[in-house]
Amino acid sequence: MPILQPGKYNIRNLTAFAQSGAFVNLKDIFVEMTIDESIFSSAISGKILVTDTANLPSGSVGLPLMGNEIIIIELDLPDWYPATYETDPTDDPDAWTPKQNYVFYVGRIYSIQNVTALNDKSQKYEIQFCSEELLRSENLRISKWYKDTPSEIAKKILTKTIGTESRIYFEDTAKVLDVVIPNWHPFYAINWLASRSLSVNSNSPTFFFYQTLYSDYDATEGKPTSTFWYDSLDYLTSTKSLKTFYFGLANVLEDDPSKFLRVENYFVEKRFDSLASISDGLFANRLITHDVVNKKWEIKDQDYYKEFPNWSHTSKGKLYRGVDDSEGKKFTDYPDSKIYMHSVGTPESPNNISVIANRRAAQMATLDSNILNLIGPGDGVVYSGSKISFSYKSPEIFNNINSELTDTFYDGDWIVLSVRHQFFSEKYRVNLRCAKESLKINVEDYVRKV
Repeated sequence: MPILQPGKYNIRNLTAFAQSGAFVNLKDIFVEMTIDESIFSSAISGKILVTDTANLPSGSVGLPLMGNEIIIIELDLPDWYPATYETDPTDDPDAWTPKQNYVFYVGRIYSIQNVTALNDKSQKYEIQFCSEELLRSENLRISKWYKDTPSEIAKKILTKTIGTESRIYFEDTAKVLDVVIPNWHPFYAINWLASRSLSVNSNSPTFFFYQTLYSDYDATEGKPTSTFWYDSLDYLTSTKSLKTFYFGLANVLEDDPSKFLRVENYFVEKRFDSLASISDGLFANRLITHDVVNKKWEIKDQDYYKEFPNWSHTSKGKLYRGVDDSEGKKFTDYPDSKIYMHSVGTPESPNNISVIANRRAAQMATLDSNILNLIGPGDGVVYSGSKISFSYKSPEIFNNINSELTDTFYDGDWIVLSVRHQFFSEKYRVNLRCAKESLKINVEDYVRKV
């Protein structure tokens, strides 16, 4: 089989199986398939739009689609290695060597929606599916005592209680928790543990639990390539950028592989919202803790500018905290703008909330400060939680027609929050929703060139 180029794919298998062993091949009747993954979602979900002349949902065929059927998706995706076009490919003999990424995903059909008649002999509808682990989680509850680090407890819940066959990557966490999970669904429990986690490596309290369709691990045919992650924002920001994307006319030769690094379009979903950032406690917030055993309370204030050097970032510049107001203060001078109140637990079973709540709130808010969507040909390289670079060109007009500048503040590295994989009959594209939690340079240090 020839090597696939970005925007192309090969579908090996797209089959739905019933408990009886009967199956139906969806490969020949699907019109569009969408697969969604996000660092804010515990599991993958998707939908398949099909045109059907056999009335599969409720006809006389051997496999009525009534929900909970197993769905298997097996794909070959293009995997183009080059991380940056600026890098001389002669420095790495494999830099422009195209590869293929094998994907094997197992899910469950949970709904048939939007059934529409095309004519008296055919109809179209959406088959909605999700990872089997999500349905397992919704069917189960945990009432159990654990004493271990949050990541180890979460790992036990995922592998022992839910029982996943997907690969897992769990970042090590500090501080042992002595907790009883009170009749919660497993995924709810894992996400609660993520909100109480501190990284061993960075002391980061901002953790995410999510699933990706594939990752940069080597794949084994016939085994799930999806991966469950439990990692911190500081880990995500510290990883190497997978590749650099460009937007603009690809004035390159036909055989120049840099054309595969260009996106079709982009749009800025959000470029700062000071009011929302203040409300979310990004620049400043206050934590009031109560110690019920010692009968005392404490106040801890968070200042984004003071804490910035202690965190890992995509870029070196701080988010702008505003000009001085009528009182000579900036946004970081108002910790009362967002107040959190928590108990610190007991001496025998502390919840470590005093070192988690302030920073977690601020860091989560930074991920919602600048949002960029990139739309382009799909490849098997970028996944949720990975880091990419976007050469953000300035639309300024220069006297020199050959001049081109990158954006002063927004050019550079971005964290991929979510990926929407879209498969059409002969086309594969992705929509990357990305966040820049810091800027290229400090706004307060910027001196405009006149």
